[in-house]
Amino acid sequence: MRKLKPDLILVANYYGISLDEMNTIAPTIVLDREQTLDNRLRTLGQIFGKEKEAERWLIRYDAIAEYMWNVCKDAFVPGETATVLVDSNDGKLYVMASQGLTNTLYHANGFRPPHEVATLIEQGEAFVKIEESDFERYVGDRIFMISATRDGDVTDPTSYERDVSWMESPYWRDLPAVCNGKVYHVGQHWNMEGALERMQVLHALPELLRNQSYPDNS
Repeated sequence: MRKLKPDLILVANYYGISLDEMNTIAPTIVLDREQTLDNRLRTLGQIFGKEKEAERWLIRYDAIAEYMWNVCKDAFVPGETATVLVDSNDGKLYVMASQGLTNTLYHANGFRPPHEVATLIEQGEAFVKIEESDFERYVGDRIFMISATRDGDVTDPTSYERDVSWMESPYWRDLPAVCNGKVYHVGQHWNMEGALERMQVLHALPELLRNQSYPDNS
């Protein structure tokens, strides 16, 4: 970073980083990583004097989201619920609540969170760790499975090698979403909170909903 000689440093995730040392390189601003995308963009707009640009982007994003869900309206039944699960590098499973892909899926014209997930959102939880026995409580009509080992290629069978142990569990295989082929496996970038990733998901979601990504119940 010293070699880059920046005029300003923005830090969102500073675990293990010395902010005092950062300040010796350039003025450092710490962003609140818990901020929503809307608030984060508005904060950046204020920092760089780009408030109008930030608002224009947010207005455009909302318009594209409305259009996307209109395009997808024949791909699901109004009122369907969806759950986002994360299979992490350490083999643990998490259900997403107020962070990540759920911010795209849970929309007035899109999917609804299952009751247990809605409760987590109301409590301000970003995500929680769950066990296989918790699937029935948290899983909705559709499952969006995010794997830490995936690169986004839904046709790559090697991405599922580590998933097999719990995917063969009756807790998983008996879920209606699994039996009905309503499981979609996507890469980590689908769960990121960046503006670019959010926009990419909007463009990719219609095709994903119309194509079964993996025969989970075979």
